[in-house]
Amino acid sequence: MIFGPSFPKSADGLREGFYQLLQRGYEQEAARGAGLAAYRSGIVLLGALCGEPWAQRTLFPREAALVRRFVAESKLAADPEATVRDSLILHSCAAIWRRLLQQLGREPFAEVARMRGEEHLRAALAAGRGAMLVHSHTLFASMFWTWLEHAGIAPGVAIGHWAWAQGRGDLRADKGKWVPEVARELHEANATMRAGGLAHLFGDGVQGGRHTEVAFCNRRRGFRTAFAEIALGAGAPMLTTAARLAPDGTLLFEIDAPLEDDAAAPRAERSARLLAQYAERLARRWREAPAQIPWNDMVNHLRFPAL
Repeated sequence: MIFGPSFPKSADGLREGFYQLLQRGYEQEAARGAGLAAYRSGIVLLGALCGEPWAQRTLFPREAALVRRFVAESKLAADPEATVRDSLILHSCAAIWRRLLQQLGREPFAEVARMRGEEHLRAALAAGRGAMLVHSHTLFASMFWTWLEHAGIAPGVAIGHWAWAQGRGDLRADKGKWVPEVARELHEANATMRAGGLAHLFGDGVQGGRHTEVAFCNRRRGFRTAFAEIALGAGAPMLTTAARLAPDGTLLFEIDAPLEDDAAAPRAERSARLLAQYAERLARRWREAPAQIPWNDMVNHLRFPAL
């Protein structure tokens, strides 16, 4: 099962042609049973290319400038130029191979995927309380659903899945369809968690109302407490997740221990505390691996007021 939006094409025909060349090589080698070897070799090639200043100026002039500005203003990267190179590599990998990796069978997927923290999810499911998985936008976040499928875990309900399927348009322009679909997803998520299943929500989304501002990576940024309010209503624990791509092409997934909650505290206080924990975990991940952040999220972050 494939979740998430397709990776948008760039307006640069030269770049798209290069991507298509690597993708064709992978597909032809996959037909011979050597697709993963071509995949790893292609990443090595991308690493050499994206580190070249001439290639950055030729293929990624605006994107390289964006990453340099982002890491400078967010104060995230100790080595800005390495982050620029890695960001170009990772975005290229997502454009070329993400959909193809989602189509891998269980055994080849196991060759390129590693999970840490699966025990937290298994414990929540065994307790029969269900769980809210709180995701964050990274280039390979949608691959988490592929891992669930191969792990034999029912994916549950992804709040926002209907919106993903509509593309990148402004959904607010068609509230007649958007509002009832969101209501349906919320109802299904609540029922699924109460029955012991999973619900998913991206905690760092910028659309929607009722944002709570916090200090985050040198900006005053708004976060929504929706994940906390939905999970608290269902009596389900909240587990944050991460997905990233290692330099050797390995997909690294992580599930954290549940966010700490005090059932005796007032509801608003509980939501605020849960949100603060999520933002703290996300900031740590941004500091550890800023190149994993999608360019669109970098743009959005730079729009928030500076501290």
